[in-house]
Amino acid sequence: MYEAIVFLPLLGAVIAGAIALIGARNRLPGADPPPPEVSRLATPKEIQEAQAQQSKAASTPQTPPTAREEPVYQVFMPPLTYDAAAKVQRDNFDPQFIVLVRRVRVRPTLIFQGRVAGPPLVAQNAPPVPAVPAKPAAQIPPANPQNNNSVINRVRAFFHRLFS
Repeated sequence: MYEAIVFLPLLGAVIAGAIALIGARNRLPGADPPPPEVSRLATPKEIQEAQAQQSKAASTPQTPPTAREEPVYQVFMPPLTYDAAAKVQRDNFDPQFIVLVRRVRVRPTLIFQGRVAGPPLVAQNAPPVPAVPAKPAAQIPPANPQNNNSVINRVRAFFHRLFS
């Protein structure tokens, strides 16, 4: 019995490891892992070649980077004050004056093509309905408060409210 308790988790771990290795080999068949990179200091010749490539890249006109289509956030807030002579700073900053503005470019996701059938609908103004004060519902106190707090009574009241 004890042998099975020890052996079964060990067998599960071996099977899980084999599945992981087989799955990794199936995802990248025939591809060996890249060799580790070894760092070394650049030689003077390599430094000169790198500077020559940078000067060539600087002489060729670069294309402007494409604009990212992300929302742009701006924060507008009143200036903060600091008085170095004061022992305790005044708390005159109100966080309600902070405004966060999000600017986005809205792109249409649905373009309507076709016709609208029928005459256009006109909105009509309806007269306001006079407000009728509602009568407050009278609260009936429980007959015996100790009995209403039991779990059985709560469950019974739940199902009673559910089906009535």
